[in-house]
Amino acid sequence: RLVALSFFSSGESLIHKDSKDYVAVAHNLVARGIYSMDTGADVKPDNFRTPLYPLFLAPFVYSNTSPYVVAIVQDILTALGIALIYYLAHKLFNEKVAFFGALLFALEPYSALLNNQLLTEWLFAITLAPAFLLLAIYAKEKKAKYLYFSSILFALAALTKPLAMPLLLLVPIVSIFIKRDKSILICIVIISAIIAPWIIRNKINLDRWSFSTIGEYNLYNYNAKHFDRWLANQGVELKSNETYPNLSLENYHHPDKADEYFENGKNFILAHPFYYALFIFVK
Repeated sequence: RLVALSFFSSGESLIHKDSKDYVAVAHNLVARGIYSMDTGADVKPDNFRTPLYPLFLAPFVYSNTSPYVVAIVQDILTALGIALIYYLAHKLFNEKVAFFGALLFALEPYSALLNNQLLTEWLFAITLAPAFLLLAIYAKEKKAKYLYFSSILFALAALTKPLAMPLLLLVPIVSIFIKRDKSILICIVIISAIIAPWIIRNKINLDRWSFSTIGEYNLYNYNAKHFDRWLANQGVELKSNETYPNLSLENYHHPDKADEYFENGKNFILAHPFYYALFIFVK
């Protein structure tokens, strides 16, 4: 992965479009003590990006560190994560499977490139993959410590990327089938203790019991938009009141935009349920 870093010509090339969101949040945390993606003078709190990666970036922003240094630290932490994956996989499988699994994880070229950009993918990978392995080890050995560590990593993965939120249900579900004792309650408490401060912060600052508003934005600007393009490519003619709603994407991360995006995206999709089911099937 350090070799992959040499392919980036400058520090700016490490800054992906999404990286700017995380850097903006880290900058506002350091400069103003406000969790926000806003870059202007008027900074309002939001919860579009979940907090673990911006918190990781905050010390580097505070010390005005080069993106190259951030990338090197990410590569080192990823190497430690791969070593953990090897160790855990060795508990589940034989030496050969664990070694080649970790090797494939380490050498996969696309993730190696992403690993050097200021993005969440590396952090998500080294929290989620060990979380699954720990849960599998718990199912095999029935030792509660593996369940508890798995709970911690699943919660951290959710704080890295909201798409891991549904996976939190796996922990108590698996524990119910494996061992019905107090460990079920303890893992729920562990997960709640990690994610609750973020949700409570959102309620206090945004008046929303919401983990992140990125889901509402994606429903409108990705799911519904790509569906609309697919309909056009299929030659489907829509009635004037059934066309894709063109909403402003200015300040798309502001929480007050989320409900509008959700309602319009949902209504557009529900107006064409048969076509959407077909769209999902073929895509």
